Amino acid sequence: MKFRILIASVLFFGLSSIAHAGFLIGIKSGEMLVGFDDDEVSENPVSVGVLLGYEFGTRPGGFAVEGEVTRSVAAGSVAGTELYVESQGLYLSYSTGGNLYLKGRVGLMDASLDAGSLSEPEVGESYGLAVGLRWSAFRIELDYTSIDDDVAFVSFGVVF
Repeated sequence: MKFRILIASVLFFGLSSIAHAGFLIGIKSGEMLVGFDDDEVSENPVSVGVLLGYEFGTRPGGFAVEGEVTRSVAAGSVAGTELYVESQGLYLSYSTGGNLYLKGRVGLMDASLDAGSLSEPEVGESYGLAVGLRWSAFRIELDYTSIDDDVAFVSFGVVF
């Protein structure tokens, strides 16, 4: 347990100094809200995501480029079959200044929905909206991202 706390502390303080150079590193977790027209999803998958990016400018807020990868860590269920969602996206984002901020982003997403032997890959546009709180060298964000017509990711995360 002490080793995990040490690793977390080193990562926290190390990543916070990287963030001062304009680089963004984040982790998020949440539920993939899946809705098909013909099949009822009885349980949505839970996913974890990693964000890497670069924020332009020297003041808080403004434009950034973000890359995000998500993977299901707990399967959902559709028609009695386990459901997993994987996604990778590249975004252009804009956030307002101040400690309490809004962030919008648009980009391209490559997503895959896997249920048993069925797989539905999709590539297309994606958009999202977040509300966040800047606190010292990190941020806390509540985020909604539309991955495709059938999937949205609602997540809570920390960005350094």
